[in-house]
Amino acid sequence: MQATATITPPPGQTIAVNIVLPISGLRIAGIYVTWPELIVALLLLIVLVVVVAIVLIEYNIWRSKRLAKALLSGARAAGRP
Repeated sequence: MQATATITPPPGQTIAVNIVLPISGLRIAGIYVTWPELIVALLLLIVLVVVVAIVLIEYNIWRSKRLAKALLSGARAAGRP
């Protein structure tokens, strides 16, 4: 889309001109979000999900080791090899 306009003010007079440029983006929940902002937000969301998944996996491994250690030490205390 292209538009042109010619303004010729009289000498010594200034005219205020308001120019509106179209910006592509989306309106999500009433908030206008540009494409770069949307891409960054999605990337941050993906990184957050990956970090939470890694933390949960590591917690599960730690908990399994701790439970195994407690069970083995309990068996040794009861006289079992």
